[in-house]
Amino acid sequence: MHYTQARHAPPLAAVPWKNMKGRAWLNLGLVVLLTVLALIAWFKPSQPPPAKNLLTALHSGAINSVRIQRAKQPTLEFEQQNRQWNLISPMQTSGNDVRIGALLNLATKASDTHYNAAKLKLAKYGRAKPQISVTLSARRFAFGDMNPVDSRCSVSVGNTIPLISDDPVDLETADAAAYVTPKVIPSRSKINALALPNVELTRAEDGQWTSSPDKISQVKIEALIENWFEAQAYQLTAHEKPSIRY
Repeated sequence: MHYTQARHAPPLAAVPWKNMKGRAWLNLGLVVLLTVLALIAWFKPSQPPPAKNLLTALHSGAINSVRIQRAKQPTLEFEQQNRQWNLISPMQTSGNDVRIGALLNLATKASDTHYNAAKLKLAKYGRAKPQISVTLSARRFAFGDMNPVDSRCSVSVGNTIPLISDDPVDLETADAAAYVTPKVIPSRSKINALALPNVELTRAEDGQWTSSPDKISQVKIEALIENWFEAQAYQLTAHEKPSIRY
């Protein structure tokens, strides 16, 4: 009788169990670590955004006067009356809301870089004798030189010199006419009569319009008057003796 020796499974040492076990523990550890980090990020209270370094705490709505002083241009002065900005010097007329609004934004402009004026050589930054200054109510902003590398401008506010990314457009060179409203008919005006080459329009005391010589409907007249209020000039030029007065 012949006996055949049964084949036995290879010993455990021959099976790469230890290596497989090590990789499995490593993968499991990474999963646990990522899970813990995700839970920490999820339950961690959100951090408030970094506080902005505003040039002033002055709100633009609290400003009622603006003065622009420049070494090579006349001083410009503005006042707000009945929510309307007016240029009062060197001429008296309605102001340009867009340009004046850019000046008002200086009060709440943010800066990420500030310097102590007492620790700087002011002449190095064009601060010894500022050529341009803007005063919003009682708060004065004196502009210095612009950095040619990052185009940031230094501006003195009290004893602090912050750097801002930009300054109001043409602040140094714009003349008084640039700050006059481009509207042909100033805001809050009232048209009681309008003379055109082919027709004359007149408003009666009851608010109704009459036209001469041709009869024009009230709807068309009101649309025409509205267009005059929306009309704007392409360019304004200052004259010593303006021929048009409102």
